[in-house]
Amino acid sequence: MSEPMLSHLPRWLPSARRRFLSGVSTLAGALVLGACGSSDGASPASSPPGPTPAPTPNPAPPGTVFGLQWPGNGDQRRMLYWDNPFPIYDATYVFRVLPFLKDTEANPRYWTTFFWGNTSNNDSAGDQFSWNNGNPDSYYGAHPYPSPPPMGTPQRWEVSVESADFLGPTPDWGRWHTQVFRAWRENSSTTHHEFYFDWPNMSSVITHTVNSATWGKTNPPIPRITMGQSAWLTYAGNEEFKGVIRGIQFYSGLLSLADAASEINAPMSTANGRSLIWYLNLNPRPSDTADKKGVGTPHNPNWRGVPANEWTG
Repeated sequence: MSEPMLSHLPRWLPSARRRFLSGVSTLAGALVLGACGSSDGASPASSPPGPTPAPTPNPAPPGTVFGLQWPGNGDQRRMLYWDNPFPIYDATYVFRVLPFLKDTEANPRYWTTFFWGNTSNNDSAGDQFSWNNGNPDSYYGAHPYPSPPPMGTPQRWEVSVESADFLGPTPDWGRWHTQVFRAWRENSSTTHHEFYFDWPNMSSVITHTVNSATWGKTNPPIPRITMGQSAWLTYAGNEEFKGVIRGIQFYSGLLSLADAASEINAPMSTANGRSLIWYLNLNPRPSDTADKKGVGTPHNPNWRGVPANEWTG
């Protein structure tokens, strides 16, 4: 699809939003795929609830286009998640998103398109963000972000990593954006993050390099990819996306930009794409988010809470 160009605005690091819970000092520039859980000292449930079963989907009319739609108010738990993901580095993610401005929501106006990060097996397990000896570690995400937080309008595209939010321009609300997120490790102390928020405009990109000998070296206790809502329950509304997500492609390695362009046009059309494809569902429905790649091990996600709403176009 042809999309108008967004001018690339300078990025800046706003005041921290990713936070530690009561008794822990706030991290400067903190965030996470929206923002991040609170703890009231309650013990985790003795047996975590299983994933929400999805009903058998009705047959789709030929040519129907589907997507997952979140209302943005976070009035219910509706998080899509993938267990046992590929390692945090290297990776490539492709999405098609249709975002709408959060301007009337009473909850904090944080967002979650996706996160790779730590989670819990239930929603009463306390702080899952600062899991590494009281510090956040091994996560990233990309989506809109309130400026200024927590209730700001406009919101701006962002990369969330290293307890900070790196911002770009305001989304072009109410139209589709194809997006590519790439993350890779250059060496033992350098990791790179690129978010092309309006592909194929190569100037519509937010980048951040982490220079740290420890960042991303330790796997979280329960790593997952999450979508639509955050796993951390820090804010009312769970940092819910507002709009539609579809055209989901995950790759367990770094695709070149040329390969990414080919994979967007035709999934698994490149040698690297065929080798690295981990999950594919171009037309997800709340009742059918199953992996459609048709090769290797299927990686089917689950819903926590209720499914998102169904969008058709």
